Amino acid sequence: MTYPRAHSARDHAGAKRARVMSERRWFALSLNASFFLLSIVLCWVASSVIVSPVWSWLALINFIWMIILLLVTSPRAAILIVPIMVQKLSIIISLMLIEYGNEMPELGTVGRPGPYSNAFVFYTTVFIFGYLWVYYMLMGRRQRPVSHPLTPLLDRHSNFIVFGVLTLVGLLTLYLTARGMTSGFPLLQGTDRFVYRRYSDTLTVYILNFKFIIAFLLGVAVFATPASRSLKLLCSLNALYLLLLYFLFADKFFTQLNAIAAFFAPYVYRNAQTIWRDMHKYSAIGVLALGLVSMVTWGIYSDFGARTTAESSKKLAGRLTGQGELWFLQASIGAPFIAFDKNIVSENIKALFVKQIDLYAVQHSLGPNYFSNRYAPDDIRSSIMTNAGTTTYTAALEPLGLVAFGWIGLGIMLILCGGLVGFYASYMAYAIESRSVISAIFSGYLFLQLQAVLAQGSPWVLFSVYTFRWQMVIWLIEIALAFFAYNVVVKAKPRRHR
Repeated sequence: MTYPRAHSARDHAGAKRARVMSERRWFALSLNASFFLLSIVLCWVASSVIVSPVWSWLALINFIWMIILLLVTSPRAAILIVPIMVQKLSIIISLMLIEYGNEMPELGTVGRPGPYSNAFVFYTTVFIFGYLWVYYMLMGRRQRPVSHPLTPLLDRHSNFIVFGVLTLVGLLTLYLTARGMTSGFPLLQGTDRFVYRRYSDTLTVYILNFKFIIAFLLGVAVFATPASRSLKLLCSLNALYLLLLYFLFADKFFTQLNAIAAFFAPYVYRNAQTIWRDMHKYSAIGVLALGLVSMVTWGIYSDFGARTTAESSKKLAGRLTGQGELWFLQASIGAPFIAFDKNIVSENIKALFVKQIDLYAVQHSLGPNYFSNRYAPDDIRSSIMTNAGTTTYTAALEPLGLVAFGWIGLGIMLILCGGLVGFYASYMAYAIESRSVISAIFSGYLFLQLQAVLAQGSPWVLFSVYTFRWQMVIWLIEIALAFFAYNVVVKAKPRRHR
């Protein structure tokens, strides 16, 4: 008979030292977060009193500070919302240009200095608070990913599963390549990507629109499963080829960054504890990816040297200002501290039961159409009405929340939206931990739909009766898999006898 080793004084001292280090770390983090909150409030107040575009640089610094705090608090929680934070960053950059007086052709006006960027950083912080609150409730402060009942079975057949993923994505890639070679690539032909998609076949549009799902699926196959190295290498090459292919179909900066983030999310999630140790490597890779995407984006806007630098810069700046123009517009108009617009709320509820939603949204001023129907120049409004959903404003969630609920109500709405993101991000985390490609597809799809809700202020994208039934199918499949895992896999394990 063996007896457990008695704890030595050295063990107790080591545990006490670790506890003290942990307490000091959280004290330093809390102090840092307190200074950050004080900074964003003071910058918002100061930029309202002393009007200058210089304050927008402090908004950018505070935004970067917030990202660093998020990474320190939870690298896993941070990587899962990179696509959303990329969108928020684009709005901050847009507001900086606007506060320096950049033109906004889609609104027929020019920008001016004000508290707009600092106010947006404040509300983004509120959004992050709601996100972390729900994420930690569902996932906890795990030091490492946990295993799930179905994972051993999936690991046993990982080569077969990843080969199926590679075959599926490979066929889609070949189809997209053939489509571009027969009909012409939009980038090479100088065709607007929205016009191209409007007249393309359904499968091509789905492949282009679902790049986030495909990238996340390949990322799970490469970085989460124990499949063979050759299969993982082929999946990685497929992902790289798709990145280049999407450029040929005229996809630009931020959509490509989203796909890159989705592909590497499983790797960062599973190796979160070593991220800071190897940060120089990840920073170099990030700068390289950012530089590549930026170069190609600049090439697109300059027609690969056909335009002058001034013309290219003006075109690119005009595109960037579109990200933050609605927030600038509504924040300039102002709003009460607290409000409840019954008409906007009731119309959005009605939209949940409408099938032909694009035309309905234009006719009833829902989502970004609330602003285009009121403030857009005649040519822009005519284009939006003609395309009925293909062309529209973007980044409408916060401006619409300000109209409908006021300044305080917007904060409450963003906490709820952040909590919603926390819920669906936890589903993506579950897909990575369980190494399930089925869950990867489902969670990627739902998270992509959620991104559309947050970008357009259009809840019907995810919660209409016609899309919610697909959610029910997804949850039923997950429940069935969990039932199978418990009753077949777990109960089938031989029990150990003493």
